[in-house]
Amino acid sequence: MSNWRKQANCQGLTRLMYSSEHRKARRVCMNCRVEKECLASSIQEENIDFPIYGVRAGMTAAERFRYRRRIME
Repeated sequence: MSNWRKQANCQGLTRLMYSSEHRKARRVCMNCRVEKECLASSIQEENIDFPIYGVRAGMTAAERFRYRRRIME
C-alpha cells in the first residue's frame, strides 16, 4: 500500500467510496490532505477511456474522465 493511502480520509471506507452514495463519499474527500496524490494515482491506474467506478479525489469516474480529457489536450 502506498504511504499516502495510509493518510487518506477514506482509509477503511472502501465500500462507501465505491458505492452509489457519491455525496457521502465526496464529503469524506473534503479536506483530505492527500487529495492530490489520490488524483495522480487515479490518473496513472485508470484507463483514460474507462475510469474505475467510484469516488477518488472527490470526483466520480465521469468527472475524472472529463478531467483527464482536459489535461491531455
